[in-house]
Order: sequence, then structure tokens, then C-alpha cells
Amino acid sequence: MSILVSFFMLFFYAEVSDTTPVKQIDTIKANQALSRSKKLFFRDALAARDITYDWSNQLHYSNNYKIRAKFNLQHARNDEVCGSIEAAIEVYSRAINDGVLFDKNSLVLAESYARRGNAFNAKGESQLAIADILNAKRIYEHHKKVKELIWCEALIANSYLHQQSLVKAQKKIIKAIGDLEQYETSLFLMDAYFIYAKIIWKEKIDNEDLPFVPVRAIRYLDTALLYLERVNNKPYKGMALKLLADIKNLETKYEESLKLARRANALFEESNFLVNGGL
Repeated sequence: MSILVSFFMLFFYAEVSDTTPVKQIDTIKANQALSRSKKLFFRDALAARDITYDWSNQLHYSNNYKIRAKFNLQHARNDEVCGSIEAAIEVYSRAINDGVLFDKNSLVLAESYARRGNAFNAKGESQLAIADILNAKRIYEHHKKVKELIWCEALIANSYLHQQSLVKAQKKIIKAIGDLEQYETSLFLMDAYFIYAKIIWKEKIDNEDLPFVPVRAIRYLDTALLYLERVNNKPYKGMALKLLADIKNLETKYEESLKLARRANALFEESNFLVNGGL
């Protein structure tokens, strides 16, 4: 009987191993594809997503967790830009799982946590967002990544915004902006400007008695737009223009608002970007 059982178990494990083969991946080609996807990211999000989608399938049975984590991170970012928050969160989760298997203190794991956290923000699940962002902070602290740590503070301010804690959100984002302004060429600073403009705009929407000073929001958006023009970041530029259009509409400057909205939509169409709540 024991011989029969042993034979059955051996056959069973052989069958399992046959259905889940470990594939060897051409790392050079994989990195070339990843680089191409990143370059396409802000010019043609759908093309960028197609590249990472194809490679994600190829990498599924690979034990190269480092390259898998990198690809799933980029694939999730492509999904998010293409308007699918749910799909992005699912793939960010895969990137996190791969990152943990590769190195629990890897920077790709930190970024995956941070970006999944902000995707949770877009869904209004701020507690899950903060938990993820704190995980990212732990890893960035391990590597002494100052700029990334400040970025995480800006993302937490965004979580406070979604929790309707506007005073806490504003206090945190103002400090983050002050700390990030020494890195004036960083996309993280643009994120912070955009979040602050959203907070200012939200204050007025929630409290009609609050004196609205659109100059503050417009100043930060204009600064972000100057940077986005330099880096040719069409989706983010479109998001900033859309928020400017909302502010102009609030000021009853309807014609100007309409022009800005049209420019924003044109940028979204050019980059195959679908508006999904933004940062």
C-alpha cells in the first residue's frame, strides 16, 4: 500500500510541475520592452499597456521576481492612466507580491505600495491608501530616500482630502510643497501642486461661505503646467487644465472654462487617457 501511495504522490507532483513550468526569460529583451513602455507611457498609454500586457503573460511563470515586479508596476500604471482603477489595483497587488518575493526592502516594492495606495485614494478607500503609503515610507526610510518620503507625505495629504479632513490635508500638503520645491524638476512636486489645488477647490465647494481665492489654486496649477509642458506629460497636463476649467466655471468665466476643457479633452484623446479621478 505504501508503495502505491508513494507512486501516486510522485505522479501527482510531476503533473503539477508540468502545468507550472519555470520559464527562463531573456532579461535584456524584457528590459528593452520595459524601457519602451515607459517612453510611451505619456504619449500613447494604450500602446504602452499592450507591451506590458504581453510581457506580463510571458513572465507569469518566471521566477525572476525582480523583473516581474518591475513589469507589473509599469503595467498597473498603464492600466491606471487608461482609466481602469480596479484593474490597476489588482496588478499593483501582483507587483507587491513579486516585490516581497524579490526583496522586502526593494524600491520597486516601495513604489508599488505608494501607487496602489493612491489608486485606493481614487476609489475613496483612504484607510487602505494610508496603510499602503506607510508601507512605502518604511522602505524609503530604509534607503534614506528623502524626495520619495516627501512625496508619500503629499499622497497622505490626498488621503486626508478624500476623508474630508481638509485642515489636516492642507497643513500636510503645504509642508510637502515647501520641502519638495528644492527639487523643482521633480514630477513629485507637480503631484503636490495638483493635490493642493484640489484641496483649495474642495474647500470652496464644501463651504460656500469660505472666501474663495482662486489665485492660489491657479498659481499652483500654472506652475505645474509649466513643468508638464517641458516634459510633454499630456495626461497630467490635461488633468491640470480640467481643474483650471472647473475653477473658471466657478468664477462664472464660462467661455474661458470651455476653452480649457476642450484643450484638456484634446490632450486626453491624444494620449488615450481616460479621466478616472486623477491623483
